[in-house]
This record gives sequence, C-alpha cells and structure tokens, in this order.
Amino acid sequence: MSILALGCFYKIGKELYDELQKQGVNATLINPRFINILDKETLDSLKENHNTVITLEDGILDGGFGEKIASYYTN
Repeated sequence: MSILALGCFYKIGKELYDELQKQGVNATLINPRFINILDKETLDSLKENHNTVITLEDGILDGGFGEKIASYYTN
C-alpha cells in the first residue's frame, strides 16, 4: 500500500501510515513535491511493488491530483 499525501494532508497521511505500521501493514508514505508534474519513475515503481495507492489532498475532485494519478495508472 502506498499513501501519497499532498500538502497539508501529509500530517493525516503520516497518522495513517503510523496506524498501519502498528497493525503490521507495510506501507510507503510519499509527500509529492509537485502537483502538476507527475513523477512517473516513482509511480511506475509503486505500481510494481504496491497493490493499492491512496491519495490524500486538499483540492478539487475533478481534475485534482488523485484523478491525475488514477488516469496515469489506467492508461
């Protein structure tokens, strides 16, 4: 499982990560540096090694960061 926690949602992502670790779930927490530019190398690596990607963001649903990630993975 990977958690992409953007901006002020990083704190929530960290809390989720810590709770998952307590429950024995191995997760990866990432704080993306850029919203508009996708780090394709990192996303490809996550796809190879993780079965779930969670995005946490403070933004819009249509055209937001999470939609960009979903679109990248479905193409």
